[in-house]
Formats: sequence, C-alpha cells, structure tokens
Amino acid sequence: MRTSLLILFFVFSALLSVFAEAPGERFAEIKLEDLRKAYGNNKTLPKGYELQCLIALSRYPELKDTRINFILGDLKTTMAARPQADFIFRKKEDRVYTILINNRAAEREGVSIVELSFAAQVGIIAHEFAHILAYSKMSRLEMILCGGRYFSSPYFHQKIERETDLITIERGFGEQLYEFSDYVLNKSSACDAYKDFKKKFYYQPEEIRQAMLKMKTIYQ
Repeated sequence: MRTSLLILFFVFSALLSVFAEAPGERFAEIKLEDLRKAYGNNKTLPKGYELQCLIALSRYPELKDTRINFILGDLKTTMAARPQADFIFRKKEDRVYTILINNRAAEREGVSIVELSFAAQVGIIAHEFAHILAYSKMSRLEMILCGGRYFSSPYFHQKIERETDLITIERGFGEQLYEFSDYVLNKSSACDAYKDFKKKFYYQPEEIRQAMLKMKTIYQ
C-alpha cells in the first residue's frame, strides 16, 4: 500500500513539473490536436492560425467535412471567402471553398490579420465560415446570382454582410466579432476610407452588443 502511494506521489509530482514548465503552450497543443481530429477533415489550415480556425469551425458542424483551403492573397480587406471557380461543375457536397487571408492589408492602409488579437482573429474567421455556410446551401444558379448582385449592388452587399455578421453572433462568436469590429473602427491605424467601408456594410460594435442582448439563451 505504502509503495503504491509513493508511486502515485512521484507520478503526480512529475506531472506538476511538466505542466509548470509551459502550461499555456502544452494546453494549446492538446486542444489543437483534439480540434484537428474533430474538425480538421478536408481543411488546409494556415500556419499560425490553425487553432483560431478550428475553434471557429467547432461552432459550424455543418462544415465538418466541407473542403476548405486557406491561402494568402492580395485583398483590399482582411479576409474573404469564396467558392472555387469550378463549383458550377460540382455537386453541393463536392464543392471546394477558399478563404483568402491578407496578412499585408496594412500596406493598403487596412487591417492585417497579424495585428489582431487572438479573439478578434477567431471572430473574423468565424464570419468567413458563416459565408461558406450560406454558400453551401445555394444552388449553382443562386451562387452565380448572389455573386453578381454582391459586386453590383451596394444594398445587396450590405444585406449579405450584415446577415453574415448575425449568423456569426448566433453561433456564439459575438464577443470575438465585437473585438474585431471595435479594433478596426476605434483602435487600428486603418485609413478613413477603410473604416467607412466597414461602417457601411457591417455591424458596428454597438450593434453587435445589441444583437447579443437579444440572444439571452446564448449570451448570459
């Protein structure tokens, strides 16, 4: 009995010493691996943002097996989600989607993902997954019409982005989306044109708060 207790004591002490070294990093590694197994199927995740992407994906179970690739691209905004061009030849379940990440948006006087907090990164990524969720429910014709109207009609553009923000909040990422919006509009060094664009087409911080207050079952 005494021997067994001594063994347990030394094992427990060893575990404490291991986690005392770098508990945050080790917890992140364990969490990342668990999330990758659960939600990483058919996903090409960007290095340095894997955990953020998987946390966001965890609230979109419908996208669990959807093929999504993250790539760096030259954008006017921080991120953008779109279907791969061959979607017109594919069934819904076989489509491939791309999320473009602009880590050089600051050079355009915008906001780069690298300057965002972890929470804000999760918020904007969750917003892009909300776009893909909407695309995944559309027929080929609906996708084509949606794309055409999005780029030709400011009213429709605003409608789509605000609906997407609302989906993001409904999925439980209100705080993260708020942090992104608040940073962009109130704390970043983005130019006025970029901030005006965000104000025109997306929920502003106070609107995000108001939407959260209406969802008492999600936000206590």
